[in-house]
Amino acid sequence: MDTENVDPSAAQAPAEPVASAPRSSYDPARPRAPRHDVPPPRQFVTSHEAVIGGETINFTVTAGETYLYTDHGDPIGAVFSYAYVKDGAPAGQRPVVFITGGGPGAASNVLQIGVLGPWAVPTSRLEIVDGRQPSPTPPYDFEDNPDSLLDTADLVFIDTVGTGHSRVVGTGTGADFWGVDEDADMTAQFIHTWITKNGRWNSPKFFLGESYGGTRAALVTTALMGSPWYQGYSRAIALNGVICLVNGLGLPLGNEGVGPAALTATRLPAFAATAWHHQVIDRRGRSLEEYFEEAYRFACGEYLDALVKEAGGALPASERADVVKKAAEFTAVPVTALEGTLGIDEFTFARTVLAGQGRAVGVYDSRYTSPLGGAGDVILDDAALSRFFPVTAGVFNNLEKTRLGVEMDQPYTTIAWRGLLETWNFARRPQVYGDGLGKGTTADDLALAMRRNESLHLMVGSGYFDLVAGAGLARYAVEQAGMPQDRLVVRNYYGGHEPYLDSGNRHVLAEDLRQFIRKAAG
Repeated sequence: MDTENVDPSAAQAPAEPVASAPRSSYDPARPRAPRHDVPPPRQFVTSHEAVIGGETINFTVTAGETYLYTDHGDPIGAVFSYAYVKDGAPAGQRPVVFITGGGPGAASNVLQIGVLGPWAVPTSRLEIVDGRQPSPTPPYDFEDNPDSLLDTADLVFIDTVGTGHSRVVGTGTGADFWGVDEDADMTAQFIHTWITKNGRWNSPKFFLGESYGGTRAALVTTALMGSPWYQGYSRAIALNGVICLVNGLGLPLGNEGVGPAALTATRLPAFAATAWHHQVIDRRGRSLEEYFEEAYRFACGEYLDALVKEAGGALPASERADVVKKAAEFTAVPVTALEGTLGIDEFTFARTVLAGQGRAVGVYDSRYTSPLGGAGDVILDDAALSRFFPVTAGVFNNLEKTRLGVEMDQPYTTIAWRGLLETWNFARRPQVYGDGLGKGTTADDLALAMRRNESLHLMVGSGYFDLVAGAGLARYAVEQAGMPQDRLVVRNYYGGHEPYLDSGNRHVLAEDLRQFIRKAAG
């Protein structure tokens, strides 16, 4: 899950690319850790049976640690993962999907019990029924998930260092892991290690990332291949497919991003979808899909043009008044809220759109509402996450203990802000795109990877009611990057930042993922 993956200093970012400070694990002066100071990695192996898609599947779950190493061979990090592997399947033929959460600093548990794994949180615990919103309080039971992807591929859920049970060990430090390039490189090292240990070099390989994990997916693709100027070596691992769910493609990342005008413009379609859902605009018989499309065309056309002119001081007063009026009509916010800068951010919109009813909408799923007020906490005062987090965390901890037999000394960390996010290195090594150094987005990274690997497929999925990593921004970034259309799938779902937590969406998304994997695996 995202915790607003925008560099706090993005507004002051220099115009030209800035390389991150050297953080290579190859350092002759680095202290060496005696191997006996690091305990052996822990493993918990259990066997299970599930009925998925009408098929009875026997599978093994290996939950445990994999060590990451410096170039000297010293362990510096322990990545805890959960590998769901079908029994008896030819290892060289069965696809494997590597999965991470977002953040930065979010674990993979919500995806594991939200849509992909064989057990899931009951959707009835999180859905709005007859206007009644769900409760975050116990009990936290789980149920069989007939929509799990385990019938199609083996699933490896990765908790990056600092999340879940994953941790720094030996002479490692947070700086080895907590940065854009560092994170991608260490995730690639885990995948390289896992496929080698498990004899999966011949398996079709996929990477699925949610939220910041979608950003990570764009970078891991390159990190797995490697290059002399980027990682300094090559792992030579080519992916069949990349899946970016509710992703941050196009969001500011260091000195990159779609730019402030496009960022403002592409928020508008999600605002419009929210107004449509709460019926504070005149639908005039238009479906959500139709209204969203109309809003997107306005946002990325007339509205974006006006924002660019405004930034350059060249927007005529009559044109300004007209575009403000249209934006207000699409989003149901007062004209006065837009007159100052022509646009508003997601948090201001969340407090404004239903202010007349004394309610605020959630920025992570704007269908959910809460009373106006609070302290402005991004989690505790969000109408959606304050309900989702306790339920998904409770269900996963229950599952981990009772089904997977995991016994670790420290409790599971769903999201880590302290230490991790506050020290995250958003600066990237200079990137080469078609027109020279830098100034691209992570969508450009994916487009470049697809040009280099003409068998690489991409799926981008978004929720209509996600105000943080909106469907409009994802679509715009993909369109601007110029992805090969025959290997691209773009889907929007009737949900928010975790669209699969709805019963209907879970099935639809799972089927879309299943078809994508089967096609890309050949």
